[in-house]
Amino acid sequence: MGEASKPAFLFIHGAGGTASKWRSLRKKLNNEENQYINLPGRDQIQDQSTSTISDLADYIKSQINDDVIIVGHSMGGLVSVDVASSNPHVKGVVLINSHFTLPVHPKILESLKQEVFPDGLFYASYHKGTDQKLLKEEKKEIELVSIQRTYRDFKACDDYKEGKEKFTKIDVPLMCVYGNEDRMVPREVSKEVKELKPNADVSVVNDCGHYLMLEQPEALANLLNNFQDVIQETKEDTKQ
Repeated sequence: MGEASKPAFLFIHGAGGTASKWRSLRKKLNNEENQYINLPGRDQIQDQSTSTISDLADYIKSQINDDVIIVGHSMGGLVSVDVASSNPHVKGVVLINSHFTLPVHPKILESLKQEVFPDGLFYASYHKGTDQKLLKEEKKEIELVSIQRTYRDFKACDDYKEGKEKFTKIDVPLMCVYGNEDRMVPREVSKEVKELKPNADVSVVNDCGHYLMLEQPEALANLLNNFQDVIQETKEDTKQ
């Protein structure tokens, strides 16, 4: 079967982010069928209607019209888990720098509630050798989303308690990718993944913090392309 028959990727960004987070990876994949979703409330537009992970998952479900491989970064991973637990169009799940539970430190939540984005949180999100140009770009990216929306995103992560139950319901191929220097979602959480999903494909990328798609886009693109091939093979085997 041709390339066009492969399920496309649907990408979901993380808390306080936009679809722009995938910009470096997008160049590596070069597939017009892939979807790069902007979650509600971006671009400084106030939106009080999507304040929970379940709300965001409902929005994503409304965007799915065909078979997809859903790819979620950080908070987007929680949304992916929620969607994949019940949507038959989801043929594969990729969690990037994510897990089925993402508790947030109370001091971070309080700072965001007071409309202050912690500098420490920003710099802790990237590996030590991150290019200064990328850091400058990312500083500007923060301004694309209101601090109130960023707070609601982080609170949604902290409040989401159904993740483990939803995670166990996923019955399609699963890949989890971590950064070896990620201080937000340490790679050690992969042990919990393997306990619940022994067949999950788990990878750790070196020289990488919490933003794998920005810090190591080529490595991630290779992993995604290989995973897509596995999904396609599974799809063809099912038809035989």
